[in-house]
Amino acid sequence: VASALCLVGSIALGRFVLRSVGADVKEDLFTFAAGFYLLSTLAELGMRVQRRLETHAWRSVVRWITATLVRAVKVAVAAAVLLGPVPLMVGFLVDAAYLPLVRVDARQTAYRDRLGHWLTGLLLLKLWHHLLCRTTLAPKLRIKVLGVQAKGWRRLELRALLMDLALPLVSNLVLLIAIPYLGAFLALPLLGVRKVSCITAWRWFYPGALGGCVASALAAWAVSGITLLHDQLRDALYLVGRRLHNLEESSVAPRSPM
Repeated sequence: VASALCLVGSIALGRFVLRSVGADVKEDLFTFAAGFYLLSTLAELGMRVQRRLETHAWRSVVRWITATLVRAVKVAVAAAVLLGPVPLMVGFLVDAAYLPLVRVDARQTAYRDRLGHWLTGLLLLKLWHHLLCRTTLAPKLRIKVLGVQAKGWRRLELRALLMDLALPLVSNLVLLIAIPYLGAFLALPLLGVRKVSCITAWRWFYPGALGGCVASALAAWAVSGITLLHDQLRDALYLVGRRLHNLEESSVAPRSPM
């Protein structure tokens, strides 16, 4: 009975929450995940409040609840920016890089699945996060991401996160999405290019931009690796030269009389 109530309650709560935010999700797996996560969070919060009441005074519990709600609002704002539009735009860019060329004819219109774009972007961002933390592909971005991870959600600095990480990422993604559309359907028609040629240019803009981004990322990774190797060789040669210099000084130094 408890399992059935948990299953039905999670699905019902997940459907209500997703519909309230405008997401028309019909798969019960997603609704169950959303509802179960919300119920487990509320249950954990209730148990912590009960333990606080047993060992602390009311004022201390109220201050703790207030601080927890403030942190929850900060985390919700950061998650709404980083886990909302960012995965959606990443998924759209990846889909636009191959969909018009592979699956859509020149006389057809591509079907845009927002949920599929969001899930694809979320998966790719997860893979990019693991790659970023384990390599030196983007050292500046790696320092920012590791700094946010080190602080955790309890010491989250929302302003610094938005200004240093979220807003630059969102602005770059918006530019990557908007520039091909503006170039294909605004700049080229002003230059007198035919509509068929504009559509062809639009079909090749995103794959070309993706290839350029991958090539620039690989070039930056190669340059950083060569720079690191150069620094290591320079330090090793300096240490070898220092040892040889010390050895020459010790060999020509006069011996003290007995």
